[in-house]
Amino acid sequence: MNDLNLRVAAMKLCAHPKRFAKLRDAPVKLPPKWCESQADFVKKLAVSSSAEQVAIVKELFKVPKAMDFLADVLFACPLKHAVRNQLVRLFSYNSTVHKRDRLEAALVQSLQDIAVAIEVNSYDVDGMNDLFVSVSGCLQNFPCGRKALSEQIDSFVPLIPMALQRYWTGISQPAVDQSPTRRNEYYLFIQNLLRFYVNFLVEFRAELVPARCSQLQQVSVLAEIVSRHIDTPWDVRSIAGMAIGHNARFFDEFDKYMVSCQAMKDAEELPIKGACLLVLQKQEYDTYSSTALKILQQLIEMTSGNNATNQLVYMSKHLFVYSKALRNVNLTDRSLSAYHSILCELLGFALTNLSSSTDSVRHMSRDLLRNVLQHASTVGQNAIFNTVFDHFEKQCCSLSSSCLMLEQVVTVVGVQQVLDNCPSLFETVFKCYLGRDDSVDALYKCMMSTARRGESFQHWHSLWGRTLLEAASAQDDRLQLIERLITEAVQLWPNELDELLSEPKLAFSTKLTAMATVRRSGRQDQNFSNLLVKYQQQIYDAITGLDDHTRLLALRFVVETPKLSEPLTRQEREALLNYVHYNANNPSAHMRQIGYGLLQKALKRIELTLAQELRAQPNGSTELLQFLTSFMNKLALNLFPTANYGRRWLSLRLLRDCIEICKKLSLSVEQQLPTQTLPFLENCLGDSYEENKTLAALLLRQLQPAEAAQMRLNAGNIMELLVSLRPPDSATGAYQLEYYCQRVSEKQLELDLALPPDMGEPSYEPKRYRALQWCLIELKLGLQMAKCDLAQAAKYNPLYGLLGASRHFLQHLDMQCLAEEPLWAAYIKRLVEVCMDVSNVVLPVVSSASPEGHLPSTSADEKAIVTDREQTVNVLRNRLNSKALQQLPTTPQMVLLCAWRSIKEVSLILGELVERAQLQSDAQSQGTHLLSHQQAVAIGEHFKLLLCEIKHRGAFEQAYVGFTLVCKRFWQCDELSLNALPTAWLREAIELVCNNGETAGEPSKICPTRRSAGVPYMLQALICTELKLGTHGTFQNTVRVLLDVCERRREGESAARTHALNILRALFRCSELAELVGEYVPRAIVCALESFVALNWPEQNSATLLFAALLVRIFGVERARAGDGELHVRNRMTGRIFFTRYPELFDYFHDRLRDAGETIADQGQPKGQSLQLETMLLMLSRLYPSALEGTESSLNLIDFVPFLLQICRSHDSMTRERAAQVLGNFVDTKNALALVRKIVKNLCILHALINHNPTMRLDLNDLHGQLLQLLYIYKRLNCSEPLLIRMLVHTLALLAIDLQRRDIFVFNAILDVLIAIMEDAHNDAYFDKSLLEVLQKVYFVDHAEVYESCAAYAISPRFVQIYGLHLHRLSHDSNNMVQHILQDLVTKRDLPTAVQQLKVQIILYLLFHYKGVTKGLIDSLDIEEYQFGSDVKRYTKALSADTIAEVAKALHMSEAVRLDIKRMADEALSGHCWQPELFCQVHALLAVLHEFKLSMDDLMQRSVTANSELKPGLSLCIMRAVLQQDLEQRMWLPVLRFALDICAPTQSFYLRYKAAQLCELLMMSVEEQISVGDADILGHYMQLVIRLLVDEHSQVRNYIAEKVAASISISNHSEQANILPTAALPKFLHNMLKKLQKFQHNRLFLSRIFSVIVESFRLTLQQEQNGDVVLETANEDFEVFDRHETNIYCEAVRVVSDVVESFKVVFPNCTELMDSFVTLDALTSCTSNVESIGA
Repeated sequence: MNDLNLRVAAMKLCAHPKRFAKLRDAPVKLPPKWCESQADFVKKLAVSSSAEQVAIVKELFKVPKAMDFLADVLFACPLKHAVRNQLVRLFSYNSTVHKRDRLEAALVQSLQDIAVAIEVNSYDVDGMNDLFVSVSGCLQNFPCGRKALSEQIDSFVPLIPMALQRYWTGISQPAVDQSPTRRNEYYLFIQNLLRFYVNFLVEFRAELVPARCSQLQQVSVLAEIVSRHIDTPWDVRSIAGMAIGHNARFFDEFDKYMVSCQAMKDAEELPIKGACLLVLQKQEYDTYSSTALKILQQLIEMTSGNNATNQLVYMSKHLFVYSKALRNVNLTDRSLSAYHSILCELLGFALTNLSSSTDSVRHMSRDLLRNVLQHASTVGQNAIFNTVFDHFEKQCCSLSSSCLMLEQVVTVVGVQQVLDNCPSLFETVFKCYLGRDDSVDALYKCMMSTARRGESFQHWHSLWGRTLLEAASAQDDRLQLIERLITEAVQLWPNELDELLSEPKLAFSTKLTAMATVRRSGRQDQNFSNLLVKYQQQIYDAITGLDDHTRLLALRFVVETPKLSEPLTRQEREALLNYVHYNANNPSAHMRQIGYGLLQKALKRIELTLAQELRAQPNGSTELLQFLTSFMNKLALNLFPTANYGRRWLSLRLLRDCIEICKKLSLSVEQQLPTQTLPFLENCLGDSYEENKTLAALLLRQLQPAEAAQMRLNAGNIMELLVSLRPPDSATGAYQLEYYCQRVSEKQLELDLALPPDMGEPSYEPKRYRALQWCLIELKLGLQMAKCDLAQAAKYNPLYGLLGASRHFLQHLDMQCLAEEPLWAAYIKRLVEVCMDVSNVVLPVVSSASPEGHLPSTSADEKAIVTDREQTVNVLRNRLNSKALQQLPTTPQMVLLCAWRSIKEVSLILGELVERAQLQSDAQSQGTHLLSHQQAVAIGEHFKLLLCEIKHRGAFEQAYVGFTLVCKRFWQCDELSLNALPTAWLREAIELVCNNGETAGEPSKICPTRRSAGVPYMLQALICTELKLGTHGTFQNTVRVLLDVCERRREGESAARTHALNILRALFRCSELAELVGEYVPRAIVCALESFVALNWPEQNSATLLFAALLVRIFGVERARAGDGELHVRNRMTGRIFFTRYPELFDYFHDRLRDAGETIADQGQPKGQSLQLETMLLMLSRLYPSALEGTESSLNLIDFVPFLLQICRSHDSMTRERAAQVLGNFVDTKNALALVRKIVKNLCILHALINHNPTMRLDLNDLHGQLLQLLYIYKRLNCSEPLLIRMLVHTLALLAIDLQRRDIFVFNAILDVLIAIMEDAHNDAYFDKSLLEVLQKVYFVDHAEVYESCAAYAISPRFVQIYGLHLHRLSHDSNNMVQHILQDLVTKRDLPTAVQQLKVQIILYLLFHYKGVTKGLIDSLDIEEYQFGSDVKRYTKALSADTIAEVAKALHMSEAVRLDIKRMADEALSGHCWQPELFCQVHALLAVLHEFKLSMDDLMQRSVTANSELKPGLSLCIMRAVLQQDLEQRMWLPVLRFALDICAPTQSFYLRYKAAQLCELLMMSVEEQISVGDADILGHYMQLVIRLLVDEHSQVRNYIAEKVAASISISNHSEQANILPTAALPKFLHNMLKKLQKFQHNRLFLSRIFSVIVESFRLTLQQEQNGDVVLETANEDFEVFDRHETNIYCEAVRVVSDVVESFKVVFPNCTELMDSFVTLDALTSCTSNVESIGA
């Protein structure tokens, strides 16, 4: 929008958009006559910035002798420039410094000088345009300037035709060939001049004398030429027509002018003809009303018969402006009739185009309609309204247009007249489409709001409220949109709430919507406390329900009140507890954020209410205080081990807010929290998410420290974590060390850390000082080891953990306090030295040519140990003791991890120190500082070294972060020596790039690979940090130099260009530079494209990367494509907007495409041109014509069409296809039809020539290109000319037979065109019997030859059979279609793999859409899973529903199909052919055939031996078997195990969803298994349900939760309520165990069920407890960080707690179960109250 606003502003100011953008902020240049002046005020203004110039002109205005100079400066300024705005204010008549005459005299003299300069051609055309634009500013709110211009009328009158002639000569007879962009600028100059001229005539009509202005008649002649010229933009033609009309009035030739306009009939005369309506004045309608009517009728007739969109845009805009001019027209009885007819004509145009696909036309037609209706209402022309009503009732336009039309009527005459004349509105439109169509909803909202005025509630409700209630009572898919309208309704009439609540059929979510809306509005007459009591159960159901929208509505109703101090009722408190209990673990970030915001509002109410209660009862224990305690208890217990991220995220934040409330109200926090709080928070310090660690540490600091003996932490364990190879362990160790320092006393800390006695103790933060010294000692030991053997250090003390802990501590320290303590200053100095040493030690690893494989030599002892050990363990996954570490080999990954993580921590430490620490200044060399001048410089130089030499991406990205902090501090530093360093570094880097990365006598310092490694990051840091100062000079200079380097195409500079391209890529990708890089995009694109033809591969690669970054910068991050592969509309752009932003690219693309076309026409193509050309076409393919094409600019996409036609003959097939695609986008409808006719004619001639000479030589590239043009033009055009299509099809069919053996590419292209045409053929308009016979001959070619040719050229042969499928579809005989599939696809053998896949897909897709076999087995998810080809989908879409049913039924019953598919399935299992995707679809097809003869034993055997890729198909087969026959008792356990296998977290979402569906089938027969009493079956069944209820994907969880709720409701004979999985789990357990009560004395039975249920969750708990000692084989992949759990939703402790609680309730006397409970309690030892977790 910024670019668009810039363009609009520039056009209003009569300046080119790009020039306007540059001139607006630039300093004003001196007027030419003052350039040689030696006056002081002139020199002062010449060297200043634009901001300083504003202040200078204020002072100069007080100097009388500077008045003439300021007047000249005013006209030298661009419009809206800050200096000009200031001068306009100074030259206003209210000036108190100078007299009016003196001001006018200065301006008059300046205008006279301008006129003289123009007359003697002192300026070029650009300068002359700037002067006219500047002078036109005198007519824009500048009275003094207008007066001065009126005195210089005679000087400017002869200049206008002279300038116009000069401009037009530059277009029609240029001295040299002009680029399209330059021609467009000339048109803009003409537009500016004619606009000035029209305003000139209007403003000074009284002062001008026609007899003395005869030169102005030449303006009409030139304006007519301009207006008639076909290339002239419509906006220019429009203003030219206006100039002609005003000239005719000025020279008293208006009568003749009107007559001539009425006689015009040619399309190019449209702007002249249309302008006469706008020139016509209101008082002249008594004379010219009939003429105006005839002209208007002619204009509408000329437009209606033309398909040109830009002409329609012009006319809609023109008539809208004309409709505004019709207001308050002077009418007599004679002209009134014509006026009525004019309104009718305008109405007809508006109604016709109200449904236009062009936005601007549609919007203009809407506004035109509203103006017409207002005029008709004013003059009482009711026929206009009757026409509109008839138009609506007869459904003459689309529904959206009809609603838009009625909206305009409602705004003019109100609601009642519409209701009286449009009975179908409520009978049909609102009844059927309310809540389903946005336009209907908008109309309903408009009418409902308008009807509110002046109507009683009962009358209003009977119509509008009742309609909404009826629509909402249906509770269908439109409910949510209806609820939005209900929200509007209750806002209009709060009384509507009572009607809603009394309606029994309404969904509770609808009532919640209304109640929440009215409650927020502050209505006083409604007792919401009673509503909370009345609907308490429904609110609970809503909070535990599956619908996210309803849950949030319930919470919003409970929480949001007009007064924050309103007390919480008991029902509200219970609702809050229930919401947190059932929704805390919601994985949806959206729900989490909204829910947290609403809960914060509840906490605010608690805080304010509790403060009032405590003031009234200081020592009392109120209900609200008890609730706060319960709420905090629940939040604290939510932090149990294995709690998922969502639960911890919400609970930690809410707990923090509650603790803050307690502190504000002086409440004891410890009394509000359970005893498990501290252990749980300590456990959160090991959370995988840094954010949760930080919050846990914050809460631990806020809580009152307890006895150290209660802690589970000790210094030894913390150090193990800090020196662990796993980065998450070291981060955990840092947080634990911080907490440890907080909890223990100084004396105990000194004993535990065993520091030297002479360490000293500072007064500021002594505990942190000791901890940091402890880390530093260990760090030095590790550094010493690394210097000797880096491989050993990488294993035993990898350094980065201790560095990270040090950085973590330093972040919480005040640097000013550190600078005042000598001990702290000494520590910082030693830390910096150690960091430098660490960096130097690990630098050889990350700067090696291959950091990922670099391994320093290991010790002999280690090698011996490795030799003796047969298996190694994955050290990066598990925490190991030192003995286990000794048995490990050192891998390159360990060394690299140590190196780059150490570089990361060093970079961040040094960067943060420079950013926050006090630096030594020159004037304060002996003052308090942490970093000396030399240290700061050394740190900066060290970062330069790192960014130049590091090759590892992770290392130099972190070095970039640290370097950014250094640059930011230096740019803002007051010390000049430090402040100048970034500029010097930047200069050195640029010089390094310009010298191919080499310095004098030294090899290259820039990495030639890896995208120049860290150098682009270095420059990005230097540039972006300067932006914080508000200046862009460094950025501008750097980008210009880099672009200059890229534009130099000298030999030997390829490396320099490569580095420059890489740096530019980084700058264009940087979000901080998003607005600044825009003006350099054209040059960068040109540089990238020119480097595509470089001889050096690295330069080509860098150009490719830069081009990709530019595409993202221009068109945005790529969004998901459409099903046919088309780009998302947001990743495309109209050519008008693109070339308005980057006009230079139009010339470049124009020249390059022209050259490419000429080269291809000469039968040649230079090396590399195809790549460059294809890249240009790739960018152009993202452009499409605008409806305003040719309206504002002459840079039109259709100008590229002639060149694209030539490029379609290229020898490169991809280039031909891309060019044809772009051509199809760019060509308009008129030219597209002409091009199709031309190609058809050429193909007919070619067919005749081939028949005459079958062996004639063909230009196959040209022929293939023409066929591709036909394909893409047809797809865009959707041609509706039957004769042309029939001729095309006939010609292509004959040509296909001729060329089948000549070229497979041409044959493929012909069939692609025929397929595209046949896909759209749904009747016999195109294809008669004779034409079908010709098409059949094409299909009867030798398929074996076609398949062989396709295999030779790697072309998929699917197109042949797709053609055959469509051909037989056109017979409209389903039996014929089935026979074709059976004979040509099913019964034939040795088909190519692609054709076999097509066969399976087409049958499977048809059967998936056949309701006779898919009920209960297939849904939309299956169709998405199998990824059917787009050709299959298009074929099926072309079939009618009845045909699909007939064909699918025949295939479903076919024995041949069954046998063929069975054969393919057996081949899949035999392993003769490995095609996983195909054979998975084969098994899926087996499941939907009529006769399913696979036994369950066979299926189970297949499930064991088959690969995982076949499981989706097998799952369908097993479901079919379960549906088809009762499951035998012996097969229950294998089926359950299969279901448990496919519902494992590692399986795909589709398989887990299939497991849920299989579980649903088993659920229907589980009652029989309960009566049988097989513990293994029941245990595995319950485990399956539980695992599905805690699945990671919400669709799986919610699906099985619905089925569980349905099963429970059937068992309990109650109404079904869909509940959350968290609520369904305990209910399912309780319901199942109650059914097993008859086995309560069978203790072994119950123990077995219990152990089977919890076995998988027990393993999770064991790993949680014993993760420090578990050893795994080294055959697994290394895990550097915490494994991302495959199921981040499942919470093992909660699940086990729910199971334990249910067993305790149902079987309280089973001692064997109690023993199991004790074991589980040991596994969950972090909590002593398991029941509270599961409560």
